[in-house]
Amino acid sequence: MLRTRCRLALTRFPTEFGLGIAGAALLWTPPARAQRGGGDAAGSASTHEVASGETLTEIARQYGVEVDELQRVNDIDDPDRIRVGQELRIPADGGERSSGSGGERSSGRAAERSSEDAGDEREARVTRAGVVLYVAEGQTLSDIAASYDVSVSRVLRANDLEDANALRVGQRLLIPGATEVATVRRVRREDPDSNPVTFVRVATDEEVTVRLFDGRGRLRSQARESIERIFRQPSTGRTHRISTDLLKLLQKVADHWPGRRILVYSGYRPYRRDQATPKSKHNSGHAVDFRVEGVSNGELRDYCRTFSRAGVGYYPNSHFVHLDARDDRGYWVDYSGPGEAPRYGREGREPAEGDGSDPEAAADRDTEGAGRSGGGEADGDGSGGAEDAEPVVTGVETVAP
Repeated sequence: MLRTRCRLALTRFPTEFGLGIAGAALLWTPPARAQRGGGDAAGSASTHEVASGETLTEIARQYGVEVDELQRVNDIDDPDRIRVGQELRIPADGGERSSGSGGERSSGRAAERSSEDAGDEREARVTRAGVVLYVAEGQTLSDIAASYDVSVSRVLRANDLEDANALRVGQRLLIPGATEVATVRRVRREDPDSNPVTFVRVATDEEVTVRLFDGRGRLRSQARESIERIFRQPSTGRTHRISTDLLKLLQKVADHWPGRRILVYSGYRPYRRDQATPKSKHNSGHAVDFRVEGVSNGELRDYCRTFSRAGVGYYPNSHFVHLDARDDRGYWVDYSGPGEAPRYGREGREPAEGDGSDPEAAADRDTEGAGRSGGGEADGDGSGGAEDAEPVVTGVETVAP
């Protein structure tokens, strides 16, 4: 009767989903072939490719062999120095224990390995190198790295990966340095902070560059302080909270003309009983008189009129465009010059002398809430208050409207 020995070799088969499942192939090998291998009397029954995060102790335990025997067969001097992808020979007596307590141990390890590869026990575990886990559906490398408080680049290096976006479900990952298994949570994605904007206050020649909003669209507290100073009333130094909606409109303007400075002629103005517009949006921090350096006021006006919730005032005889945040849309033309009372007219047609309230312009203001903040470089509400007069910044070219 021909006696043969049966060796159980574990092989992995990829699926269309990228998962690894275990299959068992029975390879019947005659005794003479099993002894083929030269110097080792026990021969070599199987091989094992080192995966990321595995240690020699774990591999030896998996196949039911001693660590020193595994070292001897593979000429390994330091059990802590094995590399990913290294092919190890498993001593034959470790894979051929088919009787007695040794056989039971080997069979148990094989069953354990098969169960793990089949996905029943594919849970994260702690190893000497870190935590070994398997990528679950919907997880990204950013999620995993953030959950373990480690950088994405470090995880890439530890796993010999180049593309952080090329993970597949079931992929084995080593999280280097991790000492305990953590729950992988989806990290809230945030956009980068908004583009920087440079504001110049014309009256004081102050300049500040700020990033107004964070990645979640929230006004940054440091930016708010800078803006309130730039938008203050220069003559008294009084400040007021500036509308976030107004700043969002100005951010759109800055993004439309990147790198251009925004010149602020008038921002917050305290209420005065003699102001031409009883409810000026300047009084509540919802309006600004400004221009964009190097951009004509006509071009600036046309862009601002694309905003659905904004009031736009155009002043052909002054230096700036008015913009305010509101719930509707408003537009008007004021032909007054700096320090003069408002003279509203139709687009392209200046009102006759002494006519300061064109019917059509007045109707627009009434129906759409288009509060005037005119008056050029004075206080901007038609009162011509000299205390708020703001000269043009020295060295900044005036752009014709």
